[in-house]
Amino acid sequence: MRSGAVPLIDLASNGDVAYSFVPNKAPYQTKFLSRFVPSGTDSNKDFDLISDVLYPSDLYCSGNFVIDAVGRDQLAHVSEDGNLALYSYCEPENKMKKVFTSSVKNMKSSHQGSILKSGNFFNKERDQLLFIDLKSHCFVVGQFPPIRDNCNELAPKSNFKILGELTGENFTKLISSNYNECVIANFIGDDKSECFFMNQSSGNYLMLGFNDNQIIKLAEGNSNILKVSDSGHTYQGSIPGISGDHDLLCLSESGEGFKKICLSITTTHNNELNFHEKESSWLKLASGKFYFGQFTNSTNEILVLNRDWKFDLSYGQLQGNGVFIKANVDFEGFSNGYNPKYYEDIKIVPGNFIKSDRTALLVFCGNCIDNTFPILNCKNYDNKSDWKPGAEIYYFKD
Repeated sequence: MRSGAVPLIDLASNGDVAYSFVPNKAPYQTKFLSRFVPSGTDSNKDFDLISDVLYPSDLYCSGNFVIDAVGRDQLAHVSEDGNLALYSYCEPENKMKKVFTSSVKNMKSSHQGSILKSGNFFNKERDQLLFIDLKSHCFVVGQFPPIRDNCNELAPKSNFKILGELTGENFTKLISSNYNECVIANFIGDDKSECFFMNQSSGNYLMLGFNDNQIIKLAEGNSNILKVSDSGHTYQGSIPGISGDHDLLCLSESGEGFKKICLSITTTHNNELNFHEKESSWLKLASGKFYFGQFTNSTNEILVLNRDWKFDLSYGQLQGNGVFIKANVDFEGFSNGYNPKYYEDIKIVPGNFIKSDRTALLVFCGNCIDNTFPILNCKNYDNKSDWKPGAEIYYFKD
């Protein structure tokens, strides 16, 4: 708890009493994430999950980018110097190995305004990668070459295939407004992913689709339902069991908490979308970043990360018309001198990297030496102390 705050539980009078934990009401029980340790590995010794040093400030995205008979995800990485790499788990070596690398024109992380997303934009057997830089006016969607051996140090030399691209004037003609949210989901029921931009302040939106290497404007307009004045709004695509195939799930912060809204995109009329608010509920919770996945054997699970004053990760579920927070989350089994919550700069990328039926958290950590706070876009990391930048995978304990 914060220093000086009134305790939620009087330990003096309740120390020997079994406490009944209630969803959405603090205090919560603690749920632990365990560091992934491959079978046959000495858990008391450190092992390098990724041989390269990857920094939290770079762009990362998980997706099923290659043909993997096991159905696992891979990690796409775009660095500040414009290098694109793909990492895949090699089971015999117990490592995330770099299986592809290339320099792609116009694909360069500029921190602010840079977005990296995955989706099946062309209804193919594997995902494609979407890079957007709203600052430099760049929109690139492409596909990794066929990779069938996850243990190759590098796949046979082949290019990242550009399937669609907008730059310069072509970008501004199609994407004319300033947007601060980008959601990837199958909104119109065509078995493909669409790209949905919106501006939280103005309510402007734009939906782009993909067809035969063409980027097509499907809809554009303004909606008061999307127009909100508070900060910290999070928008997601379709979440099975919570929103329909054509719905947009919004978790919007207000003075009362988070409002969960399912916006049903019903019809397209005059190149505009009709939105209908299906359901809503309030959750009193601090602002945060949301992650969805199958983290345990349950379904419709959500993680909420709050960095307002410390690392605060919560676990919950989306059920019926509500968001139910059930536990605080902490780490265990980390390497010596490595607990992610104590690092200054942290980035979490969920994905089914090792198990096709269980979502893991790939956690990137580093301490910034730029003497700036809060850490927004770190340029220089501490590479000399014991707290070097690193990345490890965590799973919830069964």
